[in-house]
Amino acid sequence: MNAPIDEVIALIDKSVGTFTPPYTEEAAPYLLERARIYTNAEKYRPALVDYDEYYKAVNGKVNDQFYYMRAQCAMQAKAFQRALDDYVEAIMLNPDELTYRAELAVVNMRVGRNDEAVKILDVAIAKDATYAELYRLKGLALLQQKKNKEARAALDKAKELGDPQVDALLEKYFK
Repeated sequence: MNAPIDEVIALIDKSVGTFTPPYTEEAAPYLLERARIYTNAEKYRPALVDYDEYYKAVNGKVNDQFYYMRAQCAMQAKAFQRALDDYVEAIMLNPDELTYRAELAVVNMRVGRNDEAVKILDVAIAKDATYAELYRLKGLALLQQKKNKEARAALDKAKELGDPQVDALLEKYFK
Protein backbone atom coordinates (compact mmCIF):
# COMPACT_ATOMS: atom_id res chain seq x y z
CA MET A 1 0.00 0.00 0.00
CA ASN A 2 3.08 2.19 -0.51
CA ALA A 3 3.56 2.86 3.20
CA PRO A 4 7.06 3.94 4.24
CA ILE A 5 9.22 0.90 4.97
CA ASP A 6 9.84 2.01 8.55
CA GLU A 7 6.09 1.90 9.21
CA VAL A 8 5.84 -1.55 7.66
CA ILE A 9 8.72 -2.78 9.81
CA ALA A 10 7.14 -1.26 12.94
CA LEU A 11 3.89 -3.10 12.23
CA ILE A 12 5.53 -6.46 11.59
CA ASP A 13 7.72 -5.95 14.68
CA LYS A 14 4.53 -5.43 16.68
CA SER A 15 3.11 -8.66 15.27
CA VAL A 16 6.25 -10.64 16.05
CA GLY A 17 6.34 -9.01 19.48
CA THR A 18 3.12 -10.77 20.43
CA PHE A 19 5.12 -14.01 20.52
CA THR A 20 7.90 -14.87 22.94
CA PRO A 21 11.09 -16.77 22.23
CA PRO A 22 11.67 -19.58 21.78
CA TYR A 23 9.29 -19.15 18.88
CA THR A 24 6.85 -21.86 17.87
CA GLU A 25 5.31 -22.72 14.52
CA GLU A 26 2.58 -20.21 15.32
CA ALA A 27 5.10 -17.37 15.04
CA ALA A 28 6.89 -18.81 12.01
CA PRO A 29 4.89 -17.06 9.26
CA TYR A 30 5.45 -13.68 10.91
CA LEU A 31 9.17 -14.31 11.25
CA LEU A 32 9.42 -15.33 7.62
CA GLU A 33 7.47 -12.28 6.50
CA ARG A 34 9.62 -9.97 8.61
CA ALA A 35 12.75 -11.57 7.12
CA ARG A 36 11.36 -10.86 3.65
CA ILE A 37 10.53 -7.26 4.58
CA TYR A 38 13.99 -6.72 6.09
CA THR A 39 15.57 -8.16 2.96
CA ASN A 40 13.55 -5.84 0.73
CA ALA A 41 14.61 -2.93 2.97
CA GLU A 42 18.26 -4.02 2.56
CA LYS A 43 18.52 -4.79 6.28
CA TYR A 44 20.24 -8.10 5.66
CA ARG A 45 21.66 -8.90 9.10
CA PRO A 46 18.31 -8.63 10.91
CA ALA A 47 16.74 -10.61 8.06
CA LEU A 48 19.24 -13.42 8.61
CA VAL A 49 18.36 -13.45 12.32
CA ASP A 50 14.68 -13.86 11.42
CA TYR A 51 15.42 -16.59 8.88
CA ASP A 52 17.32 -18.44 11.62
CA GLU A 53 14.48 -17.95 14.10
CA TYR A 54 12.02 -19.21 11.51
CA TYR A 55 14.18 -22.27 10.94
CA LYS A 56 14.19 -23.02 14.66
CA ALA A 57 10.45 -22.34 14.97
CA VAL A 58 9.64 -24.96 12.34
CA ASN A 59 12.22 -27.40 13.73
CA GLY A 60 14.26 -27.30 10.53
CA LYS A 61 11.37 -28.44 8.36
CA VAL A 62 12.14 -26.13 5.44
CA ASN A 63 12.33 -26.57 1.70
CA ASP A 64 14.84 -25.68 -0.96
CA GLN A 65 13.23 -22.28 -1.55
CA PHE A 66 13.85 -21.31 2.07
CA TYR A 67 17.55 -22.09 1.71
CA TYR A 68 17.63 -20.17 -1.58
CA MET A 69 16.04 -17.06 -0.01
CA ARG A 70 18.32 -17.20 3.02
CA ALA A 71 21.37 -17.72 0.81
CA GLN A 72 20.49 -14.68 -1.29
CA CYS A 73 20.12 -12.64 1.88
CA ALA A 74 23.41 -14.00 3.24
CA MET A 75 25.14 -13.05 0.00
CA GLN A 76 23.91 -9.48 0.36
CA ALA A 77 25.07 -9.45 3.99
CA LYS A 78 28.48 -10.64 2.78
CA ALA A 79 28.06 -13.78 4.88
CA PHE A 80 29.59 -15.84 2.10
CA GLN A 81 30.10 -19.10 3.99
CA ARG A 82 26.45 -19.01 5.05
CA ALA A 83 25.43 -18.44 1.42
CA LEU A 84 27.61 -21.32 0.25
CA ASP A 85 26.15 -23.66 2.88
CA ASP A 86 22.57 -22.68 2.11
CA TYR A 87 22.97 -23.13 -1.66
CA VAL A 88 24.41 -26.60 -1.00
CA GLU A 89 21.37 -27.41 1.16
CA ALA A 90 19.01 -26.13 -1.54
CA ILE A 91 20.76 -28.30 -4.13
CA MET A 92 20.54 -31.35 -1.88
CA LEU A 93 16.78 -30.83 -1.58
CA ASN A 94 16.25 -30.03 -5.26
CA PRO A 95 19.19 -31.21 -7.37
CA ASP A 96 17.42 -30.46 -10.64
CA GLU A 97 17.05 -26.71 -9.99
CA LEU A 98 20.03 -25.34 -11.90
CA THR A 99 19.55 -21.80 -10.60
CA TYR A 100 20.87 -22.99 -7.25
CA ARG A 101 24.01 -24.37 -8.88
CA ALA A 102 24.53 -21.14 -10.84
CA GLU A 103 24.18 -19.09 -7.65
CA LEU A 104 26.55 -21.44 -5.78
CA ALA A 105 29.10 -20.93 -8.54
CA VAL A 106 28.69 -17.15 -8.29
CA VAL A 107 29.40 -17.19 -4.55
CA ASN A 108 32.44 -19.39 -5.10
CA MET A 109 33.70 -16.94 -7.72
CA ARG A 110 33.07 -14.06 -5.34
CA VAL A 111 35.35 -15.63 -2.74
CA GLY A 112 38.02 -16.53 -5.30
CA ARG A 113 37.23 -20.23 -5.55
CA ASN A 114 37.12 -20.27 -9.34
CA ASP A 115 38.19 -23.93 -9.65
CA GLU A 116 35.23 -24.95 -7.51
CA ALA A 117 32.91 -22.68 -9.52
CA VAL A 118 33.99 -24.33 -12.78
CA LYS A 119 33.36 -27.80 -11.30
CA ILE A 120 29.88 -26.78 -10.15
CA LEU A 121 29.10 -25.26 -13.54
CA ASP A 122 30.35 -28.35 -15.39
CA VAL A 123 27.95 -30.52 -13.35
CA ALA A 124 25.10 -28.10 -14.11
CA ILE A 125 25.96 -28.01 -17.81
CA ALA A 126 25.93 -31.81 -17.86
CA LYS A 127 22.35 -31.62 -16.55
CA ASP A 128 21.25 -29.00 -19.11
CA ALA A 129 23.58 -28.07 -21.94
CA THR A 130 21.16 -25.38 -23.17
CA TYR A 131 21.28 -23.13 -20.07
CA ALA A 132 23.19 -20.16 -21.50
CA GLU A 133 23.94 -18.42 -18.19
CA LEU A 134 25.95 -21.43 -17.03
CA TYR A 135 28.36 -20.99 -19.93
CA ARG A 136 28.67 -17.26 -19.28
CA LEU A 137 29.49 -17.86 -15.64
CA LYS A 138 31.96 -20.58 -16.58
CA GLY A 139 33.60 -18.17 -19.00
CA LEU A 140 33.97 -15.58 -16.25
CA ALA A 141 35.46 -18.12 -13.84
CA LEU A 142 37.90 -19.27 -16.50
CA LEU A 143 38.89 -15.67 -17.23
CA GLN A 144 39.77 -15.28 -13.56
CA GLN A 145 41.99 -18.33 -13.92
CA LYS A 146 43.67 -16.79 -16.98
CA LYS A 147 42.36 -19.64 -19.16
CA ASN A 148 41.41 -17.30 -21.97
CA LYS A 149 40.99 -19.89 -24.74
CA GLU A 150 38.59 -22.00 -22.66
CA ALA A 151 36.84 -18.85 -21.43
CA ARG A 152 36.31 -17.68 -25.00
CA ALA A 153 34.80 -21.05 -25.94
CA ALA A 154 32.41 -20.91 -22.98
CA LEU A 155 31.38 -17.32 -23.74
CA ASP A 156 30.89 -18.15 -27.42
CA LYS A 157 28.63 -21.04 -26.40
CA ALA A 158 26.63 -18.70 -24.14
CA LYS A 159 26.24 -16.30 -27.06
CA GLU A 160 25.17 -19.12 -29.35
CA LEU A 161 22.50 -20.05 -26.79
CA GLY A 162 21.23 -16.46 -26.67
CA ASP A 163 22.66 -15.00 -23.45
CA PRO A 164 22.16 -11.23 -23.89
CA GLN A 165 24.98 -10.27 -21.50
CA VAL A 166 27.76 -12.04 -23.39
CA ASP A 167 28.35 -9.45 -26.10
CA ALA A 168 29.64 -6.91 -23.59
CA LEU A 169 31.95 -9.51 -22.05
CA LEU A 170 33.32 -10.58 -25.42
CA GLU A 171 33.92 -6.94 -26.30
CA LYS A 172 35.63 -6.26 -22.99
CA TYR A 173 37.91 -9.29 -22.90
CA PHE A 174 38.39 -10.28 -26.54
CA LYS A 175 38.23 -7.18 -28.71
